[in-house]
Amino acid sequence: MKIDIQNEFESMTTRVASDDFFKGEGLGNELAFYIYDYDPRYEVEVRKQIPQFIKQVTKKTSKQILHIDMLELIVEVLKSKGLLEKSYELQAKLGNDGFLEAIKGVINEATLSDIISEKCVGKFDLLIVSGIGKSYPISRAHNLLNNLHAKMRNTPLIMLYPGLYNKQSLHLFNEFKDDNYYRAFRLIDRQE
Repeated sequence: MKIDIQNEFESMTTRVASDDFFKGEGLGNELAFYIYDYDPRYEVEVRKQIPQFIKQVTKKTSKQILHIDMLELIVEVLKSKGLLEKSYELQAKLGNDGFLEAIKGVINEATLSDIISEKCVGKFDLLIVSGIGKSYPISRAHNLLNNLHAKMRNTPLIMLYPGLYNKQSLHLFNEFKDDNYYRAFRLIDRQE
């Protein structure tokens, strides 16, 4: 099914710029966590739309928006700890599985969610998380969302997800079942 990414981002802009979005109305006391799931073939188009989306929502709402690319955040954390170059060496020496095991004490969803919430809560009105496919398997979407759930307070979150979210589970790249996650709402509810 061909999707018009630009049209979907225009629809998302309209929805996010509405008064109800930031009030969290109609969510049944759930946190305002949203997932924009899309076919991974459109990754480049989605990335291109993010700056314009942020600009348009900010213009229409005067809300402060933080965009975090998960891979960029992981690189930032490794650099800040002086471990980026060492990470390359570890991956070459231990392979992917060994590398993931070696860095899990430094890079994990609990640590990443702490950093994200520290950057966002009380400072921004909306968090947009992208780079989920680029950061896999270092960071897993369902674990990140579960960890952020307790930390985001009333700050809405939109995760841009290259795969399928069927309101019960996440399927990264439409192939890998990440795990069950049913607390988020789909930002665009299309007929599939």
